[in-house]
Amino acid sequence: GETITFVKNDLSQSSINLNVTTRPLSDAEIEMLFADLPVTADAYFDADNHNILGFEGKIDDTRMVVSKQGVNLLDTIIDGNTITSSVDGVDINAGYFVTKSNSQGVKTVIYYATFDMGENTIYVEYSGVENESETVKNNLADTILKLIENGAFDLSQIQE
Repeated sequence: GETITFVKNDLSQSSINLNVTTRPLSDAEIEMLFADLPVTADAYFDADNHNILGFEGKIDDTRMVVSKQGVNLLDTIIDGNTITSSVDGVDINAGYFVTKSNSQGVKTVIYYATFDMGENTIYVEYSGVENESETVKNNLADTILKLIENGAFDLSQIQE
């Protein structure tokens, strides 16, 4: 199908320990990777062999982490069930969670998805107030579809 299904989960924090160097992606690199999507991102390189590991940034207000398969750049662990949806042949594991109320009684909903394209794993998340949950979900789904339409990333062009 062409529908992304999100399942409710919990999150817990984690710690990653990698020896990396970083730099912002250039405008030319962003255009090569994302075409016309409004992206800001920092590339991560292995400090020892200088190979690119991936990058982290934003597409508008959507958080994005792209890592080469086998490299974990996420500091978040998702606890719970996953449902796999398929869009244009890409398997997407998606979910959401709701935070506890803040001091004003407002809860935040965070929708997220993880999927593989080419040699990379892509994680995206978008958040907003709980009473705007449908808008948050739809904004993230639109971003996922745009990423899939753009196709797999070729990170071999990005040098430290």
